[in-house]
Formats: sequence, structure tokens, C-alpha cells
Amino acid sequence: MKHLLFSILAASLCAASLHAEAPVATPPGAVWAESGTITLHFAIGFQRGVDSVPAGFTAIDETHADIRVPIVSGSINGNLFGVRYSHAVGETGGGSDLPFSQALLVGNPSTANGPLDEVPDGFAFTGATAGGTLWNLEQGNVGGMIYLGINSAGTDLSKLVAWNPGQPDKFAGYLNKFIQIRLQAVRGPGHFSLWQDGDELNQPVVYMSSFMNGVDAQDALFTPAGGHDHFNWSFTQPGRYEVDWQVGTFLVVPEPGTGALLALGSLLFFRRSRRASAARPIAF
Repeated sequence: MKHLLFSILAASLCAASLHAEAPVATPPGAVWAESGTITLHFAIGFQRGVDSVPAGFTAIDETHADIRVPIVSGSINGNLFGVRYSHAVGETGGGSDLPFSQALLVGNPSTANGPLDEVPDGFAFTGATAGGTLWNLEQGNVGGMIYLGINSAGTDLSKLVAWNPGQPDKFAGYLNKFIQIRLQAVRGPGHFSLWQDGDELNQPVVYMSSFMNGVDAQDALFTPAGGHDHFNWSFTQPGRYEVDWQVGTFLVVPEPGTGALLALGSLLFFRRSRRASAARPIAF
């Protein structure tokens, strides 16, 4: 009876995590898989020597850092997700990996743009206002601020299936082994947006915006598996932010008997992630 109950539970977990709603039609021999919620922590307007780093966090500023979302071993493996950085505030040399629950991504005062005389054409999606300030962690490597990217290096490409997200405006209108990163929620004093500079002036490529139509299915980016890229990360007010993401992709259909283990791992990661972020106050 014990084995039967475990089999029923495992089968239901597999269905929940490996057969979640896919953004497009499922390719042959593939199954859509999603991670649990992962939460990024930002401190915008953080001033070193004035503001205190919250207990349990490492402040990451003025360095190259990447949000790492590699997919390994044919599963959405949350244990390898996290932040990799060159050095933290007050450190020199070296570098390390941190889980999201311990990484405080800093937008120091040098990231502030304003007061704005007006909102430039094409940038209303940020939620910025005339007379206000927009804090932007720059896409380019600008001295004195964090250089923050997204990196899926280390992905086991043999476990992924190629698919076409059908989003040419987001450089994802062709067949490739893409990893989708979808915005789920933003908690903080202002709006958050993620974008890249476009080929033409005042024509940015917008991936996520909590201001434009709220948070919906359009707030997503698609990164080629194994890739590495940098973005503009914009905020309309100073303070602490929590940004929830979910990672998904099409995996090769697992061998019989392995799906339940993959699903159980995803569920446990989901529960750990939610416990880690549920009660944390949004304040310096």
C-alpha cells in the first residue's frame, strides 16, 4: 500500500511540474517543464556606509554579476540557480556563487537618472514620470555600478528540445533551444522593467514591465540555452524590491520512472523558495 500511495503521489507531482501549460504547441518528443518561483532581491538607491545590509544577505555592487539559470540533467534544477559575481561590496578579487535568497543586487546612487524633464519617446513602459527619477542598472559595463546579466552556461543541451517562441520582437522568432524566463510578480515601492537597447534610437526591446498592462504572460524573455547576455534593469523609486521569476523550457521526454523524481525535486525547490521569501519585509 505504501508503494502504491507513493506512486500515485509521484505521478501527480510529475503531471503538475512537467505538464504545466506551455507557451506554444509542444514539439514532438518534448515535455514542457517549469521551475518553482525564484525571487531576485534588489536594493535601489542603496548607499554604502549609510544603509545597512540586511542580515543574511551579501550586497553585490560595482562588479560583473550574472543571474544563473542553467538547465542540467534533464530537469529544471533549482539547486544550480543563483547569482555568480566577481566580488561583493567591501571585497576585492575572487568571486563566488550565492543562492538568490542571499544575494542583494544593488542599484547605488550612480544609477539614478533625473529629475527627468520629460519621459523620452519609447520609454513610457518604464513607468517613469516627468519630474521623477529613473534608476537604471545599465546594459553596458559602466564603472561604479553593477553590470548584471543573465547566464545559462552549463546547460546540458542534449536534454532540451528546440522550439520557436514566435516572438521575433524579442529576438525569439526562430527555432532554437530557448529557456523562457517569465515575470510573475514585483513587490516594492515602484515599477520594474527589463529591456535592451534597440537598433534604432528610442526603440528599446522590452521584455518585462510591471507598469505596462501590469504583469501578464507578455512579460517574458527567451534566452538561448547556454547563452549569456546583459540588460537594462529599471526602477521608478528607491527602496527594496523582490522580483519573482519562473524558468521554463521544453525537455526531452524522460525515461519511464524518472519523471516522478524530477517532479519531486521541482516541488521541494518550489516550497523552499516560497518559504525563503514569504515573510521578508521590503525595507533597507
